[in-house]
Amino acid sequence: MEDQIKIRKATLADIPFIVEAIVHAEKSGTDILSYTTIFGLSEEETRIKLAEMLEEEVDGCELSVSSYLLAETNNQVVAALGGWIEGLDGMSSNDLKANLIGYYFPKSSFEKAVVAAPVIQELAIARTSGTIQIEIGYVRSEFRQHNLFERLIEAQTKRLLEIKNDLKIIESQIFACSKAKFTFAKMGYGVAEGKTSENPQADFYFPSNTKLLVSKTIKGAQ
Repeated sequence: MEDQIKIRKATLADIPFIVEAIVHAEKSGTDILSYTTIFGLSEEETRIKLAEMLEEEVDGCELSVSSYLLAETNNQVVAALGGWIEGLDGMSSNDLKANLIGYYFPKSSFEKAVVAAPVIQELAIARTSGTIQIEIGYVRSEFRQHNLFERLIEAQTKRLLEIKNDLKIIESQIFACSKAKFTFAKMGYGVAEGKTSENPQADFYFPSNTKLLVSKTIKGAQ
């Protein structure tokens, strides 16, 4: 199986799979999609908006096709992983994402989001400029016994080090309920920070009321 896997950069033609990856990763094994709970959109509306934002190709965040590597076998895409260098072009990924959402989401969505703002702030973890960010990992269920997540993390790290070879840290933000934490732990990542919201609405807006920042020093970094 592993010999049949090809890892490649995503293209605009892969947007439908990337949207699927974002939705599954954001749910973190639950039925809660924060785009819908925070902004008052249906899941179908959210998928349409995600596709529109991905088509813009704004580099440096999880809403850019250029951030993604895909794994495929027999010309079938079976896994995806986003990754970028935080702040490489002078803007944070959070600002880039906020600008895209601000342009594409309807005004009524932001009126809804105001109510969720206290919980969002309680779970907010800052990304470190000049680090590799790993985000939105998704492997189709029937292919989850083939170490594709690990292989994609290694491929993303290699790709981003080719862009900037003095990077020292890899970070990823995940919810405490995400099974990805076991893969990160196996690969030597440790929990660098955690945020928990005691707001009773936290479990309505997000898959978990606890968010974790896991990180790892790149081998050979000084």
